[in-house]
Order: sequence, then structure tokens, then C-alpha cells
Amino acid sequence: MIRLHSPRLAPLLAGAALLAFLLSAGPAAADTVRFRVTLVTAAALGATIGTVRADDTPRGLRLTPLLKSLAPGVHTLSFHQKGDCAPATVEGRKLPAGAAGGVLAPTPKDASAEAKASSDAKAVPAAPAAVSVPLTVDKDGIARTGVLLPGLKLEMVAGRAMIIAAERGAAREAIACGVVPSP
Repeated sequence: MIRLHSPRLAPLLAGAALLAFLLSAGPAAADTVRFRVTLVTAAALGATIGTVRADDTPRGLRLTPLLKSLAPGVHTLSFHQKGDCAPATVEGRKLPAGAAGGVLAPTPKDASAEAKASSDAKAVPAAPAAVSVPLTVDKDGIARTGVLLPGLKLEMVAGRAMIIAAERGAAREAIACGVVPSP
């Protein structure tokens, strides 16, 4: 017969309890996603160049890229209206990742209702007018420096395309794209 109060069983029971707790806790964070980014051209989607991790933080959405094969320098990272990285014809011109649509300009869910419910209207954070930030690529062609998008949440960009664009003369052109999954 096994005694439940045995000194030999105590460590085993404690370990089993800890394991059961850890297994029941589920995934580490529901407010974090990781997604692949691929090169894009006006003809087709290209090779995968890495991943981006997106985390909700109290200060906004933090993006941590690990991308290779990009030209060194500062590029533009933006979120777009649709979750499609395919090339498309826009205004008679075939564009890389054109199926992603225009740059996303999210709005707060209902800022006026929240402001009325709050005694301090300044407490209601406004979403950015357009979601576009600089992305730095080092001399080796690797982007690994994180960026923070204040006022933005993962739920606002889930299911949408994130595009990296490079300067091409006076215009910017998409060079890479990835679709943000839902958390």
C-alpha cells in the first residue's frame, strides 16, 4: 500500500502538480504572433526571407523582424487593407503586392462613446492615422531591429498584409510582404 504522506512521494507529487499546471496554462501568450515574409515582384511571390514577431504591449504593437536578403538602408514598413501579397494591376500598372490594397488607416472602435464614458477624454488613445514606420536594414542585408507602433494593437492588423517598401526614384515600391495571422 502506498502512503500519500510519504517523504519519498512528496517531490513526485509536487512535480506532477507543477507539470499539470503548466500543461493546462495553454500557449504562452495569445497576444503574440509570428509570420513569414516573402520577396515580391510584379510577376509573382518570391522566396521567404524570414519572419516577423508581433507582440501587443501596453505602449502599442511591437514588431521584431528577422529578415535577410534586403538592400541595406532604411525602408518603409506599412500595413495594408487586405491580407493578400499577390501582384495585382492597379490603375493600369502591375504592382508587387498590389492585391494588399491601400495603406491601412485604422480608427478607434468607438472613441466618442469611450470619451463620454470617461471623465477625462484624453484617456482615450487615438489610433495612428496611417500605419507606416521606418525599418532599418544593416550593411549585411538583415533587418533585426524592432519597431514600436504606438496606439496600434494586434487585433487591428490581424488578417492584413504587412509590406516592406524601398525607394525607387520618387516612389516607393513593395519588395517584401507577409500576412499577419489572427492571435
